[in-house]
Amino acid sequence: MGQGDGQRVSTGVPGMDEILGGGMLRGRFYLLRGTPGAGKTTFALQFLLEGVRAGERVLYFSFSRSKQDLLDIARSHGWSLDRIELRTSDDAPEEEPRQTIFPAVDVELADRLGQLFEAIERTAPDRVVLDAIALLYAGDTHELGRILHSLKRRLTARGCTALLLDQRRETPVGVYLDELADGVVAMEQDTHPFGGARRRLLVEKVRAAPFREGRHDYRIRTSGLIVFPRLVAADYRRERPHEIASSGLAALDELLGGGLDRGSSLLLLGSRGIGKSSVAMQIAAAAAERGERVAIYLFDESTHIFFVRADRLGMPLRTHAQAGRVRVHSVDAGEWTPGEFAHSVRGAVENDGARVVVIDTVRGCREAMLDEPFMTQHLRELVSYLREQGVVTILVESYGGGVPVSTEGDRDSGYAGDAMLLFRRYEHAGEARTGIFILKVRAGGQPQTLHDLVLGAHGISIGPMPGASNAAVIS
Repeated sequence: MGQGDGQRVSTGVPGMDEILGGGMLRGRFYLLRGTPGAGKTTFALQFLLEGVRAGERVLYFSFSRSKQDLLDIARSHGWSLDRIELRTSDDAPEEEPRQTIFPAVDVELADRLGQLFEAIERTAPDRVVLDAIALLYAGDTHELGRILHSLKRRLTARGCTALLLDQRRETPVGVYLDELADGVVAMEQDTHPFGGARRRLLVEKVRAAPFREGRHDYRIRTSGLIVFPRLVAADYRRERPHEIASSGLAALDELLGGGLDRGSSLLLLGSRGIGKSSVAMQIAAAAAERGERVAIYLFDESTHIFFVRADRLGMPLRTHAQAGRVRVHSVDAGEWTPGEFAHSVRGAVENDGARVVVIDTVRGCREAMLDEPFMTQHLRELVSYLREQGVVTILVESYGGGVPVSTEGDRDSGYAGDAMLLFRRYEHAGEARTGIFILKVRAGGQPQTLHDLVLGAHGISIGPMPGASNAAVIS
C-alpha cells in the first residue's frame, strides 16, 4: 500500500492518536521536532514498539546515537528492543586514511546515505525512525533537498510511515523538513522556579486530515510518554434525560428547588473553616450511599485529614473509599498540569463511572497549576465537560467575606455554579453561628433567606435561624 490509502496507524503514545484524529496516516512523512530532553527518542521508540505489536517490520536509523544509548533509554522504561532493527552511529565505517580530493564531510555523508538506503532495501520496514536527520546537511541546500525528496519517495512508495527527528526549524534542514513533511509535531518544555519541567506538544500541521489544535500537556513516566489531549467540551455534547440527585439533606434539597440537577454544578462559597467542605462531604456521602461513584480532588488538605474530618461528622466516606465507590486525590502544588488534571477527571468519569466530582478548592486548584495563565479557562472547559456528561460537580471556594458580587473569586468561579450556596457567620445571643443562603439557582428563584447550619458528630443539620425564622439576609 502506498501513500494516500487513508489507513491509520497508532503512534503507540497514549493520548496522541486522539489528537491526530485516530493516528498517523499510513505511508506518510512525519516530523517530530523538539529540544534535547523533550522526549523525542522516547516517543520514537514507542512508535516503533507499537509497530512491533502490530506485527510490522520496523527500523531505527540514527546518525548520532549509539546502540547503547538507545538500549539504556529502553531499559529505563522496561522495554526490549530485540525486534527493532537498530542502525546507529556504531555502524558508521571506520575512519579511512585522510584523502584530499573530496571534502571529508561529503564522503561521510555518502557513506551514511548508502547505509541508510541499504538498510531500507534489506529491512523493507513498515515504520522507520530517522534520528538526527540534520546531520545530512553538508552545506549544499540544493543537494539536501534532492536527498530528502528521494528518501521520501523511496519510503512512501513502500507504504512506509516515517518519523523524522529534528531539533530546530531555523536550520536549513528544519526549513526543508517543514515543507517536505506531511505532518509536523513540535515538543516544548519549560522550567519553572518551583516544581518539575512542564512539557507540551503542538501539532502544527497534518496534510489532508483533521487534528486537535492547540497545546497539549504531556509527561514522561517510567512507562513512557503520555499525552493529555486538550479538553474540548463541545466534543461531548449529547441529549440526556432530566434527573435530580438528592444532597442527602431534605432541607438543602428544598433550598435548591428539589435537589441537584444531573449535569449541574454547585458552588459553595465562604470563608475558611466555615463548613463548605463538610457540605461537599455530605453530598459525596449521599451519592455513595446510593451506590454511585464519586471522585474528590483536594488541593488544600491531605487525604488523611479529610477522612478524619469525615469520621468526626459520622460520614462513612472512609468505608466507601475502601469499597471503591469514592476515590480521593490529594494534589500537591506543581504535581499536575491542567491537562493532566483534566485527564484524571475524564478517567474518573469515563472509566470509573463517577457521577459526582468534587473540587476542593477552586482557588487551591489554580494555585497548584503553577504559572498557568489560562487556568480559569481550563476549569471552565472542565465544568462544561462534566455538565455534558450528566455529572454533578461540587466546587468549593474561599473568599474574604461579604456578598461576593465583584470579588476576584466571583470572577474566576462564579461562572461555574448553576447554583451558588453562600456560607456566612452571624451572631445570636452572644454566640457565633454559621448561616447559609442560596445566592443563585438557575433552575428557579429562591428567597435570599438565611438558614442555620450546624455540624456535629451525627452529621449536618439545616434549619431556620434561632429567634428569627427565615430572616432576610442582605449585608
